[in-house]
Amino acid sequence: MRMEPFENEGNFQEDVGLFEAATNVEPVELPRPEVAVVHLALDGSNQDGTARRLAQAVAERLGARVDEQAGCEDADAILTELRNAQAGLLVVPVPFGRDFAVLGDESLGSVIDMLLLEATCPVLCVRDELTEEQVGEIMGKMLIPVAVGEPPATAALAWGFRLLTAEHELELLAIADVAMLEEARQLVSEEVSDESLGPEHIERAILRETGGLVSAAQRQSTQQDTSVHVTTRTGRFVGQVLEQVAEGPQLIVREMQQDHTAPSFHRSVDLLLASHRPVLLTPSTHG
Repeated sequence: MRMEPFENEGNFQEDVGLFEAATNVEPVELPRPEVAVVHLALDGSNQDGTARRLAQAVAERLGARVDEQAGCEDADAILTELRNAQAGLLVVPVPFGRDFAVLGDESLGSVIDMLLLEATCPVLCVRDELTEEQVGEIMGKMLIPVAVGEPPATAALAWGFRLLTAEHELELLAIADVAMLEEARQLVSEEVSDESLGPEHIERAILRETGGLVSAAQRQSTQQDTSVHVTTRTGRFVGQVLEQVAEGPQLIVREMQQDHTAPSFHRSVDLLLASHRPVLLTPSTHG
């Protein structure tokens, strides 16, 4: 794992938090996703070319074959083919059956809604069109956004590393959503007043809350000879993720509970609606 030198007091505080996170938590074990078949569902939209390029790029990383299904019209047909092929990953255009430019961030469509709730494997959602070169750039860096208060995103982190090759980079982005800021404040162990509770306290509290993931990411990056960077932010979840993506091409890997009442499901749907780039959504292993 490559470490960055201290540049200022903020970097020092972050590294202190990282040290605390890595040494004062229960260890987290990352499963290794094994996939023999990547299922590609095509809908005849302008996203088909991008979906095919992404499916092939991901299959190459996984050592899997691509099983292509064209002319799909509903979620049931896709779910049936997923089961028949025993696929470990689904690649699908979003929205389904319409060009991205037609619906954009207005709707995912009923097909995608059903797939996100019922698919038993991760779903790689294809958004705007990408060239082969752009697909290659996106596959060079994995972004794992986690919201403080959600179950540990072990599946998302495991998938991020599984798709990452040596000498590339993974970013673990821990966000205290403003809607949960009060909950984040309560994570601080020191007894401080609201007036004296500054950003550095919140940052270190976030790092302690996500310490298991941080420690697991550090260990895995050493094993794979990859770089890992941990960033903490406070703000609206979707806005913070999109701000990070704007800094350069990244594949977003997001873990969500397959329950339409769960906050992680709603955050994932909102992120997918707002994103122009592909998002890999993995079912949570925490129910």
